[in-house]
Amino acid sequence: MILFCLIFLPVFVIYKKRAAPYFVAVIQHIIIGDYLIGGNLQLLWPLTTSTYGFHIGIASLLNIALEWSLFLISMTFMIKTKDIFFLFKHHPSNMILAIPVMAVLLPTLISFPLYVPLALIIPHIVYLILFTILSVIDLNVILAKTGKS
Repeated sequence: MILFCLIFLPVFVIYKKRAAPYFVAVIQHIIIGDYLIGGNLQLLWPLTTSTYGFHIGIASLLNIALEWSLFLISMTFMIKTKDIFFLFKHHPSNMILAIPVMAVLLPTLISFPLYVPLALIIPHIVYLILFTILSVIDLNVILAKTGKS
């Protein structure tokens, strides 16, 4: 977690406060996914390799309820605030969304598929499609700009 915060510093330098939602989303994922569910968060790495967490289990009813709740809250929030529509407009910070896309796709592409309980397929697919579309939109704009230069 400490190392992640240090690695994220350049993103804050480049994008300033616009990077905050991405930072919060990743920290939330680390805390919920690794601490609550997996129970193996190395909170103070590289200072110590001790792990912390509750070991709830990805296929448990508690995890499934928690993930669906957070998914519905995030979708509702994005629609209510109209942020979902803003995301489909080019913005350089949207390229940061390529990180979660690669985090899901790379293990699968190198024959190490991620286990996702059937009850959580819909939220995972929705996020994957949304983040992929947003990354492709921004990549197209960046490539078009570099081609005109």
